[in-house]
Amino acid sequence: MLLATAPRVLGPGETIQLPVTVFGLEPHVKQASVSLSANPFFEVVGVTTKTVSFPGLVSNWYTST
Repeated sequence: MLLATAPRVLGPGETIQLPVTVFGLEPHVKQASVSLSANPFFEVVGVTTKTVSFPGLVSNWYTST
């Protein structure tokens, strides 16, 4: 799952950084590749693809009885 947070309003010529949170919800998923592409209104400056790794389960969210 991916969650990106972008500004509501941008002006011509403005540059932003786009924060992205990537969640590895399935235990078998160890890596994910995230890509950002341009369109007629936006230009990507810098790296367009990034690979992230999920180190494994850190803690239990619940316990069963």
